[in-house]
Amino acid sequence: MAPVIKQMKVVRPESPELIQRGLQCLLGGPEAANGAAVSPLLQRRMEAFRHYGQFQHVDLHRLVLAVSEDAILGACLWVANPGKVASLYITDPREYPQALAALSLCIDGAAHDAGTAGLSLVQAIVEEQDHLSAQAYRDGGCEYLATLLYLERSDPWLSPRPVFPPGVSLETYSAENHARFCRAIEESYVGALDCPRLTGLRSLEDVVRGHKAVGRFRENLWFLLVCDRKPAGVLLLAEVEARETLELVYLGLAREMRGRGLGTALMQLALRQLAAYSLRVCTVAVDAKNTPAMALYRKMRFRPKDSRAVYIKALHPAGAAAQPGS
Repeated sequence: MAPVIKQMKVVRPESPELIQRGLQCLLGGPEAANGAAVSPLLQRRMEAFRHYGQFQHVDLHRLVLAVSEDAILGACLWVANPGKVASLYITDPREYPQALAALSLCIDGAAHDAGTAGLSLVQAIVEEQDHLSAQAYRDGGCEYLATLLYLERSDPWLSPRPVFPPGVSLETYSAENHARFCRAIEESYVGALDCPRLTGLRSLEDVVRGHKAVGRFRENLWFLLVCDRKPAGVLLLAEVEARETLELVYLGLAREMRGRGLGTALMQLALRQLAAYSLRVCTVAVDAKNTPAMALYRKMRFRPKDSRAVYIKALHPAGAAAQPGS
């Protein structure tokens, strides 16, 4: 069946010049542009979208195009991820800054389309020095969330065996204790500093589905911290086989469990999995403002590798999500 191609009219009065030039925001991928020419400056990025779509089996009819005077000025592709999150990818405005306003329309259109498809959140990751892309996302209705620092630890020595105090034990994930994992994750959000703006934007079940989709999900790499038989924290790890990497997906403790050395013990447990699974590197992304987490990772000899700014847009009112999410 041929895809349905929708056309969205420009309704932004703040861009009168572009409207007068006949700018249109089209959803439906290249077919929707009816043969409009692609600016040579954008050709490389459009080809990258096409190859990405073919390799990842992404529906390129989710590609939103800004078209004016029979030429494509910019594009935004949204890709649905588990957990009702859409990732946004745009043509590089540094290659064609004159089309910045057109690009913001694409972003707004892509977010709208993702919302109609039932997703709860869109997100975009931007190089810190790419101020034009950041502006395009802001103009397209997204808000700055955080700067993520990407850290890694690749030292070969084996981490000390973790020691937990009396009354504290560990469980690995199973269908039977799924609800206890969810409860521990929810408790860990209270007073947490890691992207707190995300809390409440998605259901807790969607959050867990998103965590499971990182790398290769293994039940025995998800740990539940139990204190006096109550869920008190989680350590969620994922194996990324293609990079021989262990990714720390999430580490969180209930408020009353913090400051007791449990974060250190959980990190020692995480690092011991490197040897157990013959992996080279442990990686983590952390909110730059999360100073307690940063101190823990420095203590565990993690080193910074990169940083990115994250922009988000909630697609439904916060009240539509019954449980906190991250």
